[in-house]
Amino acid sequence: MARTLAHDEVRRLTVPPTGELASEISDSFAVIRQLATAVRETSAVGATPVVLAVNCFTALGTVAGLDSADDLGVIWFDGHSDFDTPERTDDGFIDGMGLAMLTGTGWATLRSTVHGLRPIPGSRTVLAGARKLQREEYEALAAAGVMHVPPGGPFTDTFDRLMEQARGVYLHVDLDVLDPSEGPANMVTRDGGLSAAELCSAVEAVADRFDVRAMAFTAYVADCDPYERIPSVARDVLERAVGREP
Repeated sequence: MARTLAHDEVRRLTVPPTGELASEISDSFAVIRQLATAVRETSAVGATPVVLAVNCFTALGTVAGLDSADDLGVIWFDGHSDFDTPERTDDGFIDGMGLAMLTGTGWATLRSTVHGLRPIPGSRTVLAGARKLQREEYEALAAAGVMHVPPGGPFTDTFDRLMEQARGVYLHVDLDVLDPSEGPANMVTRDGGLSAAELCSAVEAVADRFDVRAMAFTAYVADCDPYERIPSVARDVLERAVGREP
């Protein structure tokens, strides 16, 4: 059974600017590289890394810290596809590229600087809960072989398909996968998301089938949640995800 992080094992990463030529992109990859080291060290002592991050691109560091094992899959709960690329974006927002980069598209040279990072094939990747996508996003996901399950879709059937190729998973939970009626996680939360009960049930189904080797909660902006409803949901999700036998 996986061992969760004790309070005194919590680590806060502080990454200084990379130099005179620093940019959002270079600093983002500095965060990714440092996180990869922290995840690798945490996994080495038998603990399950749980990452709390604002940005979804940090997933590259988490997966790299697991050394992108051949039996590793990705289950990515998110209200958005996170499948932009430098070629497709019209705003250059790197946080909208996280899943695309994880599956091997975009910023190839910078990705090569992250020790242990190898692309996760789309066939070992599930995008769960994303909604109101553009036609180009659907096409890109399909071309990459990513299994997309919108809200209300057959989550367990898709997880069963993933079991044919993956034994362990990186579990990514962008909290804007939740419907804003549960409490808005951030300023880009979209209507039509999962209820807290649906998310907990889906994550429990993940933990019943896979070894959750690392997980992350991302994109929570406390100012958007004045009644502080989201943290209790995240706690319930964490209890279902970590420490269960697959």
